[in-house]
Amino acid sequence: MKTSPASAYWGLRLTILTSVLWSVGLFAGFKTALLANVVATFALAAIGIFRPTVAVFTVAYLACLDSISRMYLIDSGLFRWNALNYLLLVLLFVCLPTVLKASDIHSIILLLFVALLVAGLLVTPDIENGVQHVLNIATSFGILACFMRARRDTSLWLWVAVLNGVAVAIGGLVFYLDPQALRLNPNGWSLFPLAGMFSICLASLKPPRNSVSPFLVLLAAVAFGWTFLSGSRGSTLVALICTLFLIGAEKQRSRRAGYLAVWALVCLGLAVWFATSGQGALHRIEYTFDSDKSITGRSSGRWDLIVAGWRIFLEHPLGVGTGGYSVSFAELGDEHLAFRGFTRQAHAGWIKTLVENGIAGTLIFAAYVCSFAYYGWRRRRQGWLALGLLTSTVLAIYFGFSEFQGKCVWLLAAGAAAVMDARSEGTIHA
Repeated sequence: MKTSPASAYWGLRLTILTSVLWSVGLFAGFKTALLANVVATFALAAIGIFRPTVAVFTVAYLACLDSISRMYLIDSGLFRWNALNYLLLVLLFVCLPTVLKASDIHSIILLLFVALLVAGLLVTPDIENGVQHVLNIATSFGILACFMRARRDTSLWLWVAVLNGVAVAIGGLVFYLDPQALRLNPNGWSLFPLAGMFSICLASLKPPRNSVSPFLVLLAAVAFGWTFLSGSRGSTLVALICTLFLIGAEKQRSRRAGYLAVWALVCLGLAVWFATSGQGALHRIEYTFDSDKSITGRSSGRWDLIVAGWRIFLEHPLGVGTGGYSVSFAELGDEHLAFRGFTRQAHAGWIKTLVENGIAGTLIFAAYVCSFAYYGWRRRRQGWLALGLLTSTVLAIYFGFSEFQGKCVWLLAAGAAAVMDARSEGTIHA
């Protein structure tokens, strides 16, 4: 393996650039700063076609910006959902030889899952949603292809963590200081700081490092604080799991205790500074465990989406077809369910897969999620267990409250698959 000076060169300059662009938001507003970041990063992506290191930085950063850019900048049409997908398709085509050579267990299982989704389009009652679903997952190979081309650069992931971590820290501050920005959907916003935490995990849990630098600890603590203030209970749970893995990666007890103290102080400080958001987040968590409320109310109606999905699955154990959940839900006709009579998305990858692709799809997807932990266990002596367990745990929980369109989770999955690639570390093939 080698350390390329290109990582430090581009990493430092891109971090400075994004810091300046986000800082503009302190005066011009969150939306303006976000637009400047997205435009600049898409422009740099053209260079990434020819420079693997630049491709990693731009794709990783766009994955970090994905959820907020879709909600804030483009609110209708195909471009809203597919701006990054289109770029990833181009990069996938450019890097196709790399993808075709991929023989890791994660890629093989995911490719099989995509093939099943495509087959499900033949019977779906909603072809448009089905194609979008396939596109959301298939383009993850574009992220993987970019990461695989530069996987031997040992300093690359550290700089990606710095870039995304710093952007999240400053971008979050701009967001919570902008009253208009606070109207954003909290679940969508929370994926922005969550992507920063994923990037830090990839840098810190990658052997032979397996420790967290003080600077990354600070960035991760800020990212956790922003995630908590969002009020998204699912994202906060995932962020907490990332925190436990990061702190646990530190071997020295004294430093581990210090990191915990820093984490607590930073999060407490942010909660006090932005007291309104902090109180709102605590209220949402308390409401979740309020036994006097119905489970439908405590879950914002998502429990009914799960119940409906289970009933549809029992009627169609082989699946209703890729993208067919919303139509099947509207046709269920159960007057006791929330949102009855309306087309609703599953809001959970697991129940969506169960309904649309049946037993076969669920088993294949479960195998993909578990493949990271399996790999980590097989190579635990080389230090891969923590990253493998973290990736499988995050995927399992994340797809319990979100679907497949968010690119932050594919950033983690593709990053883990790339850094654990057999050819770069002398590890096993599928």
